[in-house]
Amino acid sequence: NNSEAALCRRAARGDAQARQDLYMAHATSIMTLATRMLSRTSCAEEVVQDTFIKAFDRLDRFEGKAAFSTWLRRIAVNECLQRLRSPWHQRAQTFEEAPTPANSTDEQIDLVRALATLDATSRAVVWLHDVEGYTHAEIGKLMDKSASFSKSRLARGHKALRTALNQHDEFSPCAPILKTSCH
Repeated sequence: NNSEAALCRRAARGDAQARQDLYMAHATSIMTLATRMLSRTSCAEEVVQDTFIKAFDRLDRFEGKAAFSTWLRRIAVNECLQRLRSPWHQRAQTFEEAPTPANSTDEQIDLVRALATLDATSRAVVWLHDVEGYTHAEIGKLMDKSASFSKSRLARGHKALRTALNQHDEFSPCAPILKTSCH
């Protein structure tokens, strides 16, 4: 939209208010994305910070071919994947409970907890595919793997979620449960 494009231009010139406005408009969705992919609030907060730092540093390269939110989410996904690949993250133990979304239904809370039980890679694949809408080919490329790797991880992730949620019918994470909690 024109007002966001104008904000981006002002932010690229260093306008602090424009940067704050962009942050306020998008920080919550980036935090949700990072929390679901990483399952640790502290890591997700770092991703939010690093995402906006990189975005503001690169705003002069933002061409506006896609929405700013799409461009920003791509930066956030890459930040999450970078953390998932890091040896520190792979060795770290999760001491935090899965975060509970504000104003959540019991089903949403159960789903958030079930997502937190998945291994980091499966959780990322499930989130990227079912919520963010990435294709298997895109996920494979992001993770330096094949599309079949993504398909396999997604199938395993869905199976684990069905087990965690005690559901025996076909599971669709794109059901209203996730849609209301993620966007």
